[in-house]
Parts: sequence; C-alpha cells; structure tokens
Amino acid sequence: SDTETPLDTSATLTTPALSAHSDHGLHIANTTHTGAVYWNSTFTPGVWSGWQRVGPEDDCVSSPFCIDPGFYANRFTQPVLVMFGDRLYLFARSADDRLYGIKKTGSGAWDADWTQLTSDEDVTGRISLVATPDPLNSSLPELHAVYASGTQVVYRRFDHAFNPVGQAKAWCNASG
Repeated sequence: SDTETPLDTSATLTTPALSAHSDHGLHIANTTHTGAVYWNSTFTPGVWSGWQRVGPEDDCVSSPFCIDPGFYANRFTQPVLVMFGDRLYLFARSADDRLYGIKKTGSGAWDADWTQLTSDEDVTGRISLVATPDPLNSSLPELHAVYASGTQVVYRRFDHAFNPVGQAKAWCNASG
C-alpha cells in the first residue's frame, strides 16, 4: 500500500525536498513545525522506509537539566538533497540562519551530527546546492552552494567532507 502515517507538517511553511537518482531511490526530506528535519526513502514503488529524524534528537524528557543537542532548521526554508555516487547529502538553513549539512553513505546511517558550514548568521533566504566531480579525485564530489545573504547572493564551495574550498564569492545583486 502507498499509505503510511504522515509526518506532521501542519505548521511547516515550506515544501519538502524531493530527489530521485540512478540508484532507483527516491528521497524526501522535510522540516516539521518545530524545525526538526526528517527523511524518508523508497527503492521499491509504494514501499517507504518510514520517517526518520536526521541528526541528534533532544533527550530533555529524562532530565530537568537538559542541553538540547538537536539541530533545528529554519522552517521557512526548504531543505536540499544532493546525491553523488552512493553519498546522499542533506543541507538546511538553521534556525539561527547558518548553512548546515549532513550525509549518509549507501544504506548506512546519517552522520551523528550536522556540520556547520557557515560561521556567521548570514543565510537569509533560500539555499541551492549541486555536486560536481572533484577536479583532483573524480570519485568524490565537490559541493557548490548558493544562498541569499541580505542583499547579496553568495557562492561557496565545499569538499566531500564539508571543508571549505577557496573563498566565498558575493554579488551585490544577480547582475553584478
């Protein structure tokens, strides 16, 4: 059956990210009304894996002195899924307006935590990313990000492990 318990997105103000690949997989990522990011996938039409939280969850129920380790995305900005080979990358604008990424390889689990990709609170709008072969090792991806930052458009590059490559490039507007 194509039905399952839906993810509660009643207060989410963006649409889910959808990505299909040559591995016959279909991947969906969505942000809930709390900013938690969830992922679901299928490799067989109609047979979904079920929604899974991506990254650490808070454990504040068991302790009154909880420091919440959970990652919370900006629920106004759609997450982005990018696949390269057997690596699936998920990117999101955080609740504090930074760019974060997390990855999984093959059928393995997601990384234990999200990686912060920008250091200041400069991501102010939609994010867009693509992967291209790394010029030094074509079996690994180079990740290219573009996002709004105030009145500028910013371009950044990262290697397969989220390390910055080169300097960020900012344009004052789309024409310059």
